Amino acid sequence: MTYRSLSFLLAGMLLVGCATSRTDLNVPLTVTNRSELPRGMEIAEGGVPLPLGALRDERALRIVDSAGRPVPAQFTVLNRWPTDGSIRWVLAKFPAGMAGGETLDYTLTTARGPRATPEHRIRVSEEDGGYLVDTGTMRFTVGTSNFALFDRVFLLDGDREIPLAGPGAGGDGFVIDAGERGTFSTRNDPEPTVRIEDAGPLRTTLLVEGKHKNEQGEPLLDYQVRIYAYAGSRAVRVQYVFTNRDGEWPDEQITLRNVSVNLSMAGDEEPSARWLIGPEGRQEIAPGERGRLDSCEVRHYEGPAVAGVARDDGLGIESTVQWFWQLRPKSIKATRAGTTVNLINAPEPGEPVYFYPGMSKTHDLLFRFTGPGRSTDDEHTARQFQQRLFVKCEPSWYCQETLALGRLVSADYPGYRPQFRDVQRVIEDGFREQVELIRELRKEVIDPERDLDKHHVIHFGDGYRTVRRAGDHRGILWDNCYYSYTHLLAMQYCRSGEDLFLDTLREAATFEGDITITWHDNNPGAPRINPGAYHIGGFSGWRQFTSSTYNFYKPIGMLGLFYLTGDRRHQEAGLLNLEWMLRTEGYDMLNNPRSCGAGLRAAVHGYLATGNKDYLYLARRVARHAIGMQKTYGHFAPIRNSIFMAPNALEGLCIYHELTGDERLGEILPEMVKSDFGRFRRPSTINVTFMNFYAAWLAGDEGHLETISEGIAGREEFGLMRGRSAVKDFAARNRPVPLMMWYMTDLASKPTPWAGTITLDPFPADTVACPAVRTTPPLDGTPGTGVWGDAPEMTLVSIPNPRRELAAETTIRVVHDLEYLYIEVDAAEPKMDDLRVTVTEPGGRVFSDDCVEIYVGPIPRRHCLKLMVNASGVVATGARGADRGEYDVPDPSQIRTAAGHRDDGWTLHVAVPLDQLGLDEAPRAGMELGFNVVRFRRPESFEMSTWVGTINQSHSTGTLVLE
Repeated sequence: MTYRSLSFLLAGMLLVGCATSRTDLNVPLTVTNRSELPRGMEIAEGGVPLPLGALRDERALRIVDSAGRPVPAQFTVLNRWPTDGSIRWVLAKFPAGMAGGETLDYTLTTARGPRATPEHRIRVSEEDGGYLVDTGTMRFTVGTSNFALFDRVFLLDGDREIPLAGPGAGGDGFVIDAGERGTFSTRNDPEPTVRIEDAGPLRTTLLVEGKHKNEQGEPLLDYQVRIYAYAGSRAVRVQYVFTNRDGEWPDEQITLRNVSVNLSMAGDEEPSARWLIGPEGRQEIAPGERGRLDSCEVRHYEGPAVAGVARDDGLGIESTVQWFWQLRPKSIKATRAGTTVNLINAPEPGEPVYFYPGMSKTHDLLFRFTGPGRSTDDEHTARQFQQRLFVKCEPSWYCQETLALGRLVSADYPGYRPQFRDVQRVIEDGFREQVELIRELRKEVIDPERDLDKHHVIHFGDGYRTVRRAGDHRGILWDNCYYSYTHLLAMQYCRSGEDLFLDTLREAATFEGDITITWHDNNPGAPRINPGAYHIGGFSGWRQFTSSTYNFYKPIGMLGLFYLTGDRRHQEAGLLNLEWMLRTEGYDMLNNPRSCGAGLRAAVHGYLATGNKDYLYLARRVARHAIGMQKTYGHFAPIRNSIFMAPNALEGLCIYHELTGDERLGEILPEMVKSDFGRFRRPSTINVTFMNFYAAWLAGDEGHLETISEGIAGREEFGLMRGRSAVKDFAARNRPVPLMMWYMTDLASKPTPWAGTITLDPFPADTVACPAVRTTPPLDGTPGTGVWGDAPEMTLVSIPNPRRELAAETTIRVVHDLEYLYIEVDAAEPKMDDLRVTVTEPGGRVFSDDCVEIYVGPIPRRHCLKLMVNASGVVATGARGADRGEYDVPDPSQIRTAAGHRDDGWTLHVAVPLDQLGLDEAPRAGMELGFNVVRFRRPESFEMSTWVGTINQSHSTGTLVLE
């Protein structure tokens, strides 16, 4: 039996096993108290994946404990399999209490049985001017105007309602001190948007969005606040995000002195006790002593910071900041009225914090209210805020039993083939050690002159290269989140179940969503300019926010964290980046193999996240481009840096094919991968092993499979990255390694596609007959007259999304007489008054006008003539392709054109001499030519459309067959 046949057999056995065992779902879950302190009955939360087709209605789910007793639970569907609508990820929430270091076992099941009734249940009612939230042990109100966090807070003790904070408990809400620009707060925003985002008996979320404003109503920075309330709890989690959508250029930063929120107790009585919890544990503050903890003074403290106050009657407030020493300098205070949290606290007047256009900052806070009566949380809740109770699945369930993140196999799977067992241990240990090394980068002083780490600009284990200087301004050139670093962390967490990877993923994906994509309205979701997240590019001369190339397609890790935790901020960031993909040609991945691979991976996961097939149509177009490169050059990436960049692209093609089974790509993909391997790789090169395993399996090439297997099995070391570029280098070399591990087991195949049957529309025809004519067609700018009407019609489609409706359609007709190729371009234009036609001299910058680009050349497509013709018929000529230096480009005077305008469009007629195309033989019937037309539409908003390919590529063209 061949390796491939055995693979299909094993995959079939796996599917049969799933089908028979999942009549009733029984998913083992664990909740671990990672602290040595006991936990009250906190609400544990975590995302649970489900196999394709297993369940459609979350109401069938329930949770039972290790003794089979039902546990109160709440479920929220996070994502569905797009092929059949069944649940792909569901967020489970249920109460859990335990001793320090204890782990409790639970089961998520669809088996019928009794359901538990929660002791406490959240109720939310809409009142005049706001929402009243009742957790069963406390009540608080949130206003729908002039948002100030909590308006009032009441504790419940039996039938008693005890006022603890308010009215105006939250003071002015979140307040921004912008130095000379003044003070801005959420309370000055009269009409924020307030709504219930997530409702349930155990956890309810209110979402508040608006703008900080000054007393005159002038805005500065957007805000978004999520308020999480938990049944039976007096602790309220608040996620606060502020975003800079102001300014026009990246160097128009806002200078911030302070960002703060106060919480005040009711009445005039001062607290009799104040305390701080930080690196030295709990510290009582004596009367007259400074009650403040400053992040610049407690460097690298990994825990949360807590400030608390209480009165003699037992009423008190604790405020907690997660990730205290990171996300800019902070401080927290216990005051005579309550607590103050400074989320930005510039240490010196001369060193403010610069906040750049398009950036966000996400902060997590916990406010705990204490006093008479019983609450499910306890005195340790605040100091354990950073390690909230997490619902965890077994690695096998995240991986091979559900395939919810793709073709992953768990690290503890017993079926690794004997030849790979040693290298598997090397890889698992190497991942762990590498991430630990990366996290240590946070503790380095990177600018000794200014001791820059005290400002905590390095967050969350990000790597960095250097401090960049421009005049008096300095900033950091980060290497963070390169090459799907966060996706790599998500995959390795699911494979191993190790908290190290999830902790790092939480931190890195938060930074990724805030900084490495832009939230600015000029290009929302686009990757920020320059390697890493160097967000002050304007200081070194750049005048743009975002990059249109490079490896900046980052939604997968952010979405992966959303599936695991249910945090909708990460979902928003991931979807924003995905929407940018469909909105613009911005990522330019057709012209950059590195970007091609990242974009293909993102497109696959965009489809899985949204069910929108446009992501797959976009990926299919990229695959056609790749096929053209391979057929033209015999290698995928014949450009500078191809040795480095091609694996990224080929990996993305394998992932796309593995999901969709694209037949045309499947015919050539093994050749593409193997030719790259033959030219550049060694068998032990780890970052190409996945794609070579996949290609060998696809082709049934047992010889190549054996070569790759022997190479990786002989690898004795992981290859740790220790320098400042550790994040980038680690992710670039190891991003596909979790996918590779599948092929080192007896699970070497799996269903294709693994997300079910995906049906796409037929690919638009990319070969068309070009009729021969006996008389020269009329070249007068009048569409469809004479022989033009008999020619096949080609319709342009949108770039980059061929399914998007165009604002203005374009049709093409082509005929020939063996001397000339005659081309008619008929362009609809509803805004003729705004038509841009500025170039009048042949050979000018025609592409800045409303124009078309025509590509035509011999096959194989190693060079082609590029014509740029504006809507008035002015021509510029050029050449594209690897051999363009050997091709004599004709002068514009040799191209005949005519243009005509009408009320609703314009028409071009173009005659191209066939003897000017650099053909190897005289034109003849049956000859094939590479051909494409791209239109650039300028009125109102820029729009690009194409017949088949992209711009500036000779191999990305369709085919004309001369009749």
